[in-house]
Amino acid sequence: MTARELYEQGCYLVYEIPDDDDELKSAFPTILNHAMAVCLPYENQFRTLRGQDKMLAPPFLIDSDFESFEIPFCEEIARMAMPYIVQSKFLESDDDKKAESVLAYNKFTQMLNNITPAVEVEVGDYQDD
Repeated sequence: MTARELYEQGCYLVYEIPDDDDELKSAFPTILNHAMAVCLPYENQFRTLRGQDKMLAPPFLIDSDFESFEIPFCEEIARMAMPYIVQSKFLESDDDKKAESVLAYNKFTQMLNNITPAVEVEVGDYQDD
C-alpha cells in the first residue's frame, strides 16, 4: 500500500475529498510517521510468524511528497488498521469531533489487537523450587 492510498482512505473516512484540505494533506506525513512507530511491534509479530527479519526502528518519511512512498508494513496492518489512526488524527483538530477521534483511535487499537497473530516463544525449562 502506498502512502497516497492511505491518505485517500483517511480522507474518505472523514468525508473529505483528497487534496481539498491543505492542512490535512500537510499533516499527513507526520501522522504516517507516528502511525508507523505505533504499528512497529505489531508488524514485528507478523514478521516473526513469517520467518522474516524484524524491523529495528520504524521507517520514517522525510519528504512531504508521499505520493509514491510504499508503506513497508504487511497488508493486514496497512489496510485494516492504519486508516483508523489517520481518521483519528484528522478528526483530532476539530473540537466538535474529539469523541469521534477517540472512537477511531480505539477502533485502530482494537483492529491491531484483533489481526495480529500470537507468536509462540520458547521460554526454556521451568523448574519449580
